Amino acid sequence: MSNNLSAALQYLNEGYSIMPLYSPEILERNPPAKFTKMLEAEIEKNKINGEPLTEIEVREKIINHFCKMSCLPSWREYQKRKPTEEEVRQWFTNDYPAANIGIITGKLSNLVVVDLDTQEIADDFREKGWFDKAGVVKSGRGYHLYFQYPAFEVTNAVNKELKVDIRGEGGYITAPPSVHGSGRCYPDRR
Repeated sequence: MSNNLSAALQYLNEGYSIMPLYSPEILERNPPAKFTKMLEAEIEKNKINGEPLTEIEVREKIINHFCKMSCLPSWREYQKRKPTEEEVRQWFTNDYPAANIGIITGKLSNLVVVDLDTQEIADDFREKGWFDKAGVVKSGRGYHLYFQYPAFEVTNAVNKELKVDIRGEGGYITAPPSVHGSGRCYPDRR
């Protein structure tokens, strides 16, 4: 059984607001009802698809999606205040010991993350020097670039064509050493 308590406490000590996220282990051992319901609905929807996926592919898709979701019924309060050390210990020791770690982005954490989901866009950002200006984490499909929050407001944005997401106010990211829905670990930041 994995336990990300020490990493979660380190992020908290670095000034980040954090929360527990679902992990493949949680979904395998004790899936929440909303996961099961979403999976069943997606399997039924897939059956009427002209080119249906296998049930294994549908399950992998839902696991990948769910492993980016908060274990908490509501995580919005942690956009306004950081959790206490006691809350973090409770989450990662008793409530969700196998949880992944979510870092809440925005002013409170002094963090904006640019999520690059293809190697092509990552190469473009690297050539332009952005990798040298950021903390870099290999993510499930690409890279997360960690930047200090600027003097102006940054909200979440998604560019589906370029496969680039920005996480600012109202957002969060999955942080190392979390386990992606695919089973791959997020390596440490550099």
